Amino acid sequence: AAISVEDGDVSVEPTVDVIANRLLLSNTDQPAELLGLATTFKRIRPMLNEPDAVLAAIHKFATAATLADWNIRVPDALLALSNDRLNQGRERFGDVGVYKTAIGTHGGGTWKVDLTERVNPKVGNRQAFLQKLIDRDDAQHRDLRVYIVGDEIVGSMYRYAPEGDWRTNVALGGAVEDATDDMPEEAAETALYAAEVMDLDYAGVDLVEGYDGWYVLEVNPTAGFKGLYEATGTSPAPHIAKLAIETV
Repeated sequence: AAISVEDGDVSVEPTVDVIANRLLLSNTDQPAELLGLATTFKRIRPMLNEPDAVLAAIHKFATAATLADWNIRVPDALLALSNDRLNQGRERFGDVGVYKTAIGTHGGGTWKVDLTERVNPKVGNRQAFLQKLIDRDDAQHRDLRVYIVGDEIVGSMYRYAPEGDWRTNVALGGAVEDATDDMPEEAAETALYAAEVMDLDYAGVDLVEGYDGWYVLEVNPTAGFKGLYEATGTSPAPHIAKLAIETV
């Protein structure tokens, strides 16, 4: 691919009318480079999942703060810039909580930790935060991923943590089960609203069920297709392509 400026005219190679942004910014050492590239394309062509929306969504705490501000239920969380402030607040999460980097993917940068011990506000050079663990004490920990394109749900799946782990990511060996037809209405409505609030054209919305209802964990702008296809036989790809065509 290339972008050319010649005699005041801007052209894109190959010739395209619309761009579907699926740059995996959370899995690169230089996200600003890719964000700048996406922004360049956005300035000259219509784009699905615009860069500013993707930037907010890949930052897990920015997502949580945004959703909470729009009255969408998310787990309690605390991000602090100083070690003292983060540890002053850790008691309210109980003896065990979730400790995660604000940017990460495929379950990396996420730990279930003993909160009787101190934690750091950064992991390496990445900001980290504390989050309440939502757990119903089921035999096997699970969450729900809802894949949304436009304003429609194209499929959903339950993801089950592999033996010896509590994270449900397919990349870590999590099992999947089709949930499209029996997904609770509350979960479906919450997922649709979350994607709308984050201003994303397509997203994988991850939710977990607590004793008092469904909580949004993440809104993933570049959610993979493999697990959903395995569970449901449906890929979001043609739905995204259709939305792109309708955008032009």
